[in-house]
Amino acid sequence: MSPHHRPRQLRRRKALRLEHAAVHDHDHTHLRGIVVVAVLVTLAAAVLWRPDAAAPQPGADPAALQADVPGQARKASNEPEAAPATDYLPLVTVAPEYPAAAQAAGISGRCTVEFTVTAAGTTRDVRPVDCDPPGAFESAAVAAARQFKYRPRERSGQPVEVAGVRNEFLFSLQQ
Repeated sequence: MSPHHRPRQLRRRKALRLEHAAVHDHDHTHLRGIVVVAVLVTLAAAVLWRPDAAAPQPGADPAALQADVPGQARKASNEPEAAPATDYLPLVTVAPEYPAAAQAAGISGRCTVEFTVTAAGTTRDVRPVDCDPPGAFESAAVAAARQFKYRPRERSGQPVEVAGVRNEFLFSLQQ
């Protein structure tokens, strides 16, 4: 092999290593973005969820607890207590896959989906309601929302469905 070809081979190997490193960095950036979204959703859920402050603690006397609440009259002991309603709480959210066609075209946007949270905590009847640009992100947003899991809303201790729940997905190529 001539000495002239050797530097060319080294340059080519170096270029391939740099290309591989760039692809690898892009994969890590994408994963970091997913982790950041998951952490933010978890923090938002923790901030929004507030346990009922008047709910009795295990082993506490409900009559004594009611007596300590200022401005509240004590109920007669033979009246049944109404169980407080609890709201649904997101447990698992999934970031959507960025559509390859939109990514290749450099398109960013958003898509809002609407669905029902079932008594089992799954989503049903997921449909896009407001997406921009139209046709670019609907299928990715619907596919992600179908994987969500919730702690269902409860009324009188029984899980109930919640219709009309909305979630907006943002699609951005900028990191």
